[in-house]
Amino acid sequence: MKKESGKWKTTLKMAAGSVGFLAGLCVVLILAGRFLCRKSNADIYDTTAVRTKDAEVKNEVKDTIDVVFLGDSECYSSFNPLQMFAEHGYTSFICGTSAQRMCDSYAILQAAFETQTPEVVVLETNCLFRSVKSKGDSKDYVLDRLSDHVEIFKNHSRWKDAFVSTNSLTKKKNEKNRGFIKRSTVKPYEGGAYMHASEERKSMDADAEKYLLLMKEYCESHGAKLVLVSSPSPKNWTYAKHNSVSDWAQENAVTYEDLNLNDALGIDWTSDTKDGGDHLNFDGAKKVSNYIGAWLSENYTLPDKRKNPDYKHWNEDSVEYAAAKN
Repeated sequence: MKKESGKWKTTLKMAAGSVGFLAGLCVVLILAGRFLCRKSNADIYDTTAVRTKDAEVKNEVKDTIDVVFLGDSECYSSFNPLQMFAEHGYTSFICGTSAQRMCDSYAILQAAFETQTPEVVVLETNCLFRSVKSKGDSKDYVLDRLSDHVEIFKNHSRWKDAFVSTNSLTKKKNEKNRGFIKRSTVKPYEGGAYMHASEERKSMDADAEKYLLLMKEYCESHGAKLVLVSSPSPKNWTYAKHNSVSDWAQENAVTYEDLNLNDALGIDWTSDTKDGGDHLNFDGAKKVSNYIGAWLSENYTLPDKRKNPDYKHWNEDSVEYAAAKN
């Protein structure tokens, strides 16, 4: 009997120890989750990219950015803020990130408005057709449920940059370029015409469309205009995508400009793409920035700051950038 009693006591001690450990672990996870949670409590996909862009925008002088560009790599490959400043005098900043999801676009937008008051927000539309894998499709049911209810799992990638300083995140080659990435590589697109008129429609991702509406409402509540722009890209864009974005824009009274249908740009697919029609190179971006820079200037009241001494650094950076070798 004594041996059995001893076994029970040992078992109870082990059970109590396990319960205590699990309780302690829960407390640690909850506290860590509070530390890792974003201030806006926004849903995010790539915490490192969002936090990096947040830091880059906050490096700009408060209330000096007139136009914010959002989107994926098509965004930071197509629009050149320093060229647009040199030609038209208004300031802009590229908040595009690689494979950006719309939830991240929305989070970056909110972060940008913490220190800036842009008059126009331009969304490059390729990210509207990129989805985040549904939790319902995942085989890891336990982790998915944890990510719904425990912040440290919801923001599981944030631990990587939780202790990284803001300054170290922004020390990149494109910092002076206001988010634009200059690429001079040439790899021709040889597929011929790609925008064939049709009545087909490719549905936008449901979550992306949800965040697009939230973005529109957020811009309106902060006195900014949302504009949708599709950059030239034979590898990514189709008439079916154009139709869906055009439908949404008309239904929601949002301006939409599809540059894939604009022959006036003069894009030469033998020399203006870096990777066979996926992204524009520097020569292609010059043409897009020249057009969209003038288009924004003509359609919105954007100030010419080239003679404003407070923007001397913009003049200096644009001159330095234009003189740089490809």
